[in-house]
Amino acid sequence: MAAKEGFVEARTEPTVAFDLATGALDGRFDTQPGVRKVSSKGQILWVVDDTYALRVKKLASGYTSSNHPSAQQTAISA
Repeated sequence: MAAKEGFVEARTEPTVAFDLATGALDGRFDTQPGVRKVSSKGQILWVVDDTYALRVKKLASGYTSSNHPSAQQTAISA
């Protein structure tokens, strides 16, 4: 799979899924009216009408965050 998609290094399932998802959005979603792609603090976001920000995020079962607890995640959860 990695070679087929042009990745030169061995990849984990989450990184491949992230790259495929962002690759599918890049250059397509951000060409829609009112949508722009930005990079903020190492994260790729698609901003819609300067009101909403969308990002690709891996979720665990029950749609909970699958990453480690952080101040940002605590603020989002609140």
